[in-house]
Amino acid sequence: MTYKESLMLIGDEWATLSDDKKIEVLQSIENHMAFESNRMSVPVEGKFLYTGTDGIVLGEYDPGKGCIYVNTSQFDSESMYGKDSSTLVTTCLHEGRHAYQHQVANGTVAHDNLEEAEVWRENLNGENYISFEDNPRGYFEQPVEVDARDFASNRYNELLSERQVEIEHQTDYHCAKNVFEEQISNAENGESNLAADYHQVDDLNKSQELSSVANTEETIHQ
Repeated sequence: MTYKESLMLIGDEWATLSDDKKIEVLQSIENHMAFESNRMSVPVEGKFLYTGTDGIVLGEYDPGKGCIYVNTSQFDSESMYGKDSSTLVTTCLHEGRHAYQHQVANGTVAHDNLEEAEVWRENLNGENYISFEDNPRGYFEQPVEVDARDFASNRYNELLSERQVEIEHQTDYHCAKNVFEEQISNAENGESNLAADYHQVDDLNKSQELSSVANTEETIHQ
């Protein structure tokens, strides 16, 4: 699935997709984000993550396995975040940003802001990373989480703009295609009418020729 194809499936079509197809859409988006940031793409997999009355884990990045997990409990259209794709797509973007941060921290990928790269490296070093369970506020305010949220929010808005452009492009294409087919149809009908007119003229000419020959013969006989 191409990135443009995935963009066309995150609207109303999302609710009609199978779980496997939703993963395919998210993987396509992850691949494109990796390409944009010049990093290694990571697999996106569906997995049942914590889902309770006190909260839902929408996704997570496992640096050990180098994999993004998305909570399959939210694929159902009747689930809290399953009515549309926005939350899960944003989650995938968020976790993909964590993949980028880890690749920057371990030196796999170069980040243009060296100071920020060092902050990420320190934040992700050993026990410096704060889990939500240990300190919810500390978790939300730590550098890598702030950056991942900002990236996901901004990039999702850009993604929606890209989707709108693609919709307009396809609309323009179909309009142009319909006009072209109509012109071809009119041209073919015009050729048919021209052929019919030619036969009519040709028949008239032959009729006039025969009439002229008959008159000549009659004059000779006289």
